[in-house]
Amino acid sequence: MISKLAKDLTLIIYDTPSPPKCIKINKAALKVLLVIFPIIVIVSLTVSIYFLSNVQRSSYQGTSSQPKKVKELESQLAETKSLLVQKESIANELQKKIADGTKSTETTLSIFKTPLGFKDLSQVTNAKIDNIKFEHQQSLSTISFNLVNNQENAEKLTGHIFVIQIGPASLKFYPETALQTGDFVLRYNTGEAFTASRFRPVIAKFKNDANEEISYRVYIFSRSGDLLMNQLLGPFNTNE
Repeated sequence: MISKLAKDLTLIIYDTPSPPKCIKINKAALKVLLVIFPIIVIVSLTVSIYFLSNVQRSSYQGTSSQPKKVKELESQLAETKSLLVQKESIANELQKKIADGTKSTETTLSIFKTPLGFKDLSQVTNAKIDNIKFEHQQSLSTISFNLVNNQENAEKLTGHIFVIQIGPASLKFYPETALQTGDFVLRYNTGEAFTASRFRPVIAKFKNDANEEISYRVYIFSRSGDLLMNQLLGPFNTNE
């Protein structure tokens, strides 16, 4: 009679002085453990190595392509800057041509070059003056005021400011650089540039002798050369 093979594997462990211990292990489970587990480990390692190599390859490709992208962006930036410089140059040239129109024949604007397409919008009152203050100390006169944006819409008021001091025997200008031309006339774009959302403080200083009666005329031009304001302030006395 042929005996059948046992399904279990019996291990007898002798641990004196304790009695022997018997441990039964299923042969099928042992085969699965000895065959399947190494296969799982090998497959896991293979997949891990594959993904790691792909990540490294992608990282290398991304790193190697960065200098090329940086160069492309730098080239685009340089081209944009060049276009902006050209447009700014053209805008300045056009503004100069507008400002170099003709000498005004009007009495109130006789010291200004009349810009091309000039419009007198001073009666529209898009700009007004408030909080006027005058002070004279140690031969220095200071006229200050707020230039108020009086437009009905929410648009910012932008342009150029001139403050001309009218004294007993002379005219003085703010800004001082406004009259640095050979023909001794003012161009509207040589005034102090400003932008006002609500209001913009203006402080103009002039050197004067004591005991003089002086007045100030304020001219405000838009960026395109239209007259927004022509207002007389004063007279004031330079008593200390």
